Amino acid sequence: MKLKTLLAVSALLLPALALAAPNGRANRRPRQSQKALCLEIAVARAHMVTYNVTCRSYSKEEAVRTLQVENAGAVYRNQGCQNILSEADVRNATMAEINLLGGRKLNNEQYCSAIKPAVDKAEEWFDNADVDGVH
Repeated sequence: MKLKTLLAVSALLLPALALAAPNGRANRRPRQSQKALCLEIAVARAHMVTYNVTCRSYSKEEAVRTLQVENAGAVYRNQGCQNILSEADVRNATMAEINLLGGRKLNNEQYCSAIKPAVDKAEEWFDNADVDGVH
C-alpha cells in the first residue's frame, strides 16, 4: 500500500476509533437511563422541598434539612447527576410535572392534595435510601 493511501485510510479511521475507545466522546455522554434517573431524583427532591414549605409550613431551611431531602441530595451527588443535568433540565422537568397536576391554576390546598401522592412516594424512596446508590 502506498504511503498516501495508508495516510488517507488512517485519517478516515482515526475518528471512528476515537469514538469507540473507552474514553471516547460517545462514552462520555450519559446513558439516557442515567439522565432519566437523575431527573427523577431531582424532581422528587424539588417536590419534597416545595411540599414541606407550602403544605407543612416549614421554613426553607427546615425543608431542605429533612432526612429524605438530604438523602435525595446525597444520591443525586453520588450518581454524578450534577454533571449530567443542568439547572434548566431540572426546572423544566419539575414544571412539566406540576403542569400535569394542574399547574399554576391550583391554590395551595389543591396543590398539596395533588402533589401528596408523589411526595409520599419520594419520601418512602429516600427515607432509608442507600445514599451510595439507589434502591
